Amino acid sequence: MNTFFAERNVDIYRLEIRAHYDALSDKQKLYAHWMSRAAFGGARIILRQNAAEAEAIFDLIMALYRHCGGDWGALGQSAGVADAEIQYFLEYSSMFLANLGNYAAFNKQKFFPRIQQTAFAALVGQVPGGTAPFQKTLDAVYSGTNPSLGYPNVDLELFSNYYPDSKILTREEVADVQQILESNSIYTENTRLRTSNQADGSLNHTVLIASMDISKEAAVKLNPTPQTHNQMQRGLSVVKGDHSDCMERIIGCLENAKKFAANSVQSEIIKAHQKGFKCGEMASQKEAQALWVGDKAPKVEALLGFLEYYRDPHGVRAEWRGFVLIENQPQTLLFKKLIENSQTVILSLPWNDHGRSPFEVDEYKEPGFVSMEALTFVSTSIPAGTNVPNHKDIRVDHGYKNFAIRNRLIDAPPGKVSFLSEGDSQLYAKLSSRAFSMLIALHELFGHGSGKPLGETSPGEFNFNIDDLPRNPLSGAPIESWYKPGQTFMSVFGWSYEECRCELVGLFLSLVPETASLFLEPNDADSVDDIIYIIFLYVMRQGILGLLAWNPVTKNWGNAHARARYAITTVLLQEGIGGIELVGPNGMDIEISLDRPKLCSKGRTVLGDLLKKLHIYFCTADKAGVKLYDDLSTMSAEMQQYRVIVEKSTTQTQLVQANTFVENGTVILREYDPTPAGMIQSWAERNI
Repeated sequence: MNTFFAERNVDIYRLEIRAHYDALSDKQKLYAHWMSRAAFGGARIILRQNAAEAEAIFDLIMALYRHCGGDWGALGQSAGVADAEIQYFLEYSSMFLANLGNYAAFNKQKFFPRIQQTAFAALVGQVPGGTAPFQKTLDAVYSGTNPSLGYPNVDLELFSNYYPDSKILTREEVADVQQILESNSIYTENTRLRTSNQADGSLNHTVLIASMDISKEAAVKLNPTPQTHNQMQRGLSVVKGDHSDCMERIIGCLENAKKFAANSVQSEIIKAHQKGFKCGEMASQKEAQALWVGDKAPKVEALLGFLEYYRDPHGVRAEWRGFVLIENQPQTLLFKKLIENSQTVILSLPWNDHGRSPFEVDEYKEPGFVSMEALTFVSTSIPAGTNVPNHKDIRVDHGYKNFAIRNRLIDAPPGKVSFLSEGDSQLYAKLSSRAFSMLIALHELFGHGSGKPLGETSPGEFNFNIDDLPRNPLSGAPIESWYKPGQTFMSVFGWSYEECRCELVGLFLSLVPETASLFLEPNDADSVDDIIYIIFLYVMRQGILGLLAWNPVTKNWGNAHARARYAITTVLLQEGIGGIELVGPNGMDIEISLDRPKLCSKGRTVLGDLLKKLHIYFCTADKAGVKLYDDLSTMSAEMQQYRVIVEKSTTQTQLVQANTFVENGTVILREYDPTPAGMIQSWAERNI
């Protein structure tokens, strides 16, 4: 086993929010406070989704903090543990809390503390009650079993707590269960699936639905569909009450937030959330998301629920996510020209070269794109941009919201940037924030906002003319495939494919002069060519940094975005637009380069051709796209060599979030030191 230890000397930053928070009214602060409390109320759900032992590890870290009051040096002295070992403990705890579990969000691999188990046990021994109550947890921390996330397979040492207690569960078996649930109109975003062996050797599947209400085991019986009956001679039942304690706490926080809603729409959003979290029905939770889309331009944006599919190997069960964002109006205004020209921009995409095609949304509603500052973001990672909701029916019927999360963007520090030349480092430090903002806007607005998956929406009903099939622009012939009832782009292609398509949309549009010019101000001091150059350099650098998301044991990717950027980097290298060279003593460093003339002369054609293929496959559910993407993202021997170098010189950034507290009717904001100790204190004071 390739042991993945908690990272050392990590860059930790504070998620700066003070200035924007102070500008809120008292009522807005109280609304933001209670919505934040509701979001954090789901943190234990994420822990349980991460690993069976994660919640107990969290409680152990919190117990140690409460015992020593954050005086870690004193705890080490009383336990006879050296300062170096204390630092190892703090670094492990900070990484654990940043990922809300002991499996890293970036690569889905289990990470281990550098502190010796005997030293860790000595620290725990200082807590009243001693080590005995925590022994099982300590053993789990250091256990080398199940080092990677994936479809549960005890032989391959893969596991997922979306499928708790399941020893071996194949993709096909999960798909069978999914088909049965879909045929019974049961959504799976807020579920987990437990599989147990029966006395007769058969398997019994129990679907666990997150809800405050609790139902008895096997309360609802479902019959297999004709398509799966022969494959699934086993029981299937549905049980409510998973995460019941969290749901109850969240509902209570929402009740308090409702008192400070800015308008009747926000009140209705909260009511729909409460109903959905109480009974476990995703229909009510989807109603809340649809209402939320209609709450136009509030100063405080808040959404929570089972929203993102990154962790579930099957891509149908969603991780809890809750966020509270505050608008940065001056930054929002910078995107005004882009929004005003959005109808023209989308028609410049390569499948719309003769006007709006059958593979584009019927009506591209003028999108919103708001620059926000995150007060609270409860998730295994904090993105720099987001486009929500993810449900396609909500997006078509009601629309969606696009956000850039400004305080998530960390400016490149001055000096040499890893894997870049001195000259490129200077330009990167100057323009990386601006370049990334441009890429995020194009990715979110016109990547996730474009495309029409053609399908049979219900038996005999199609969202295209089945009697006059659209012509496939790749072959010139009528399309031969489309989505069947119950199929989604996630179940056919997976999330990483979509992220690659959207990133390509952003890169392609950045090379369209009319689009790129929309990001410039009159008398702008920065060159648009330099900004585009840094955009591509950023994506290539992320493609190389993302090598760490590839698991050399399972040969799988653990991060959707990393895989997408690796695939794009592969194409740029193959076309001679990008280059990678081994440099430094004994060739133990990497330098990334871009050929500017080639980027200008062939970049748009190369990326446009690839984007068009991925998009048409995506719209027609053509699994040729799966093979193409698998080929592009297959790890080469050369890249594996680069991965070894990257592994020795790269760590993942961590972010420490503020807390709010109500004291004598007034909300106060408390920020924390950007250190491992500050990370632990911030979570301890949330009292979840």
